[in-house]
Amino acid sequence: MKKALSAVLVLIGWLVYLNLPEPLAVQRVNAQESEAKTTVCAGQGQIVLHLGTGDELPTDWSGSATGWLRKSSGQTSVQNWDLKSESSPLKLAGGGLQERILAAEVVLELPEVPCGAQIDQGMSIDVRTVQGNFTLRPLQSELGVLLTALDGRVKYERVPVAENLTSGSTEEDYPDCSVLGDSSVLCAYVEYDLGVPVDTEATLAGDFNSLRASPENSPDMLAVEAEFMLNCLLSVN
Repeated sequence: MKKALSAVLVLIGWLVYLNLPEPLAVQRVNAQESEAKTTVCAGQGQIVLHLGTGDELPTDWSGSATGWLRKSSGQTSVQNWDLKSESSPLKLAGGGLQERILAAEVVLELPEVPCGAQIDQGMSIDVRTVQGNFTLRPLQSELGVLLTALDGRVKYERVPVAENLTSGSTEEDYPDCSVLGDSSVLCAYVEYDLGVPVDTEATLAGDFNSLRASPENSPDMLAVEAEFMLNCLLSVN
């Protein structure tokens, strides 16, 4: 009987222990872990506005946007612009020019949000222009899908944010990336080596040495580098 009573008391004590509040130190550690997990993974992208689609004459599309926009330091989420659709004649293959009007383009930066955060899908942006006003809801727009406003005079789309992996005057990038098993990311991309600049004065004087390919930039070496990049791309796909 005493053993049974002791067992019951031990069980009651264990249940009470499980329901005690955590010590402050443990609560603080848990809070820090929670904060560490609340990190920004990536922005929600951008909204690109094409103002003046179908305009027959250059038209003023100056305006502003307010609402669910990324805030700059010390600023409110308001963006203003002074733009108009512009004339840009198109050269025809058979000769001559064709008049055309290019829409004004405005890029709206969307806010960054923590990973896994629950976002109200109804978040909106109010756009006011000289030609009219409209409201858009970015999170209800699929990436890359063109939507219209103001009877088709405005087209807009949500696009992902792009980051250049390289810098320079050449078009290098074109990355191909893959996520590895340990969550690291391996990327391969095109990079140009311009080599030694051409010596214009020497060339005009008849010395063409600066026009010759250096060993590093010879066709054979470039072929080896191209094969290496191809192997990198194949290995991550």
